[in-house]
Amino acid sequence: MALVDAWERIRVIRIGDEESRFENNGGKVTTARHTTVEGHLITLVTDVGSG
Repeated sequence: MALVDAWERIRVIRIGDEESRFENNGGKVTTARHTTVEGHLITLVTDVGSG
């Protein structure tokens, strides 16, 4: 699957400095946590179930 096709199913609910929320393919809302390490943005998503 191409990356663009994967993102087509995502709906962003809220974008924040330390965490964001999104919905995957109409499923449950999932949290992504953000931080920076030596100038690089790191994002961790831990449960991308379909609902």
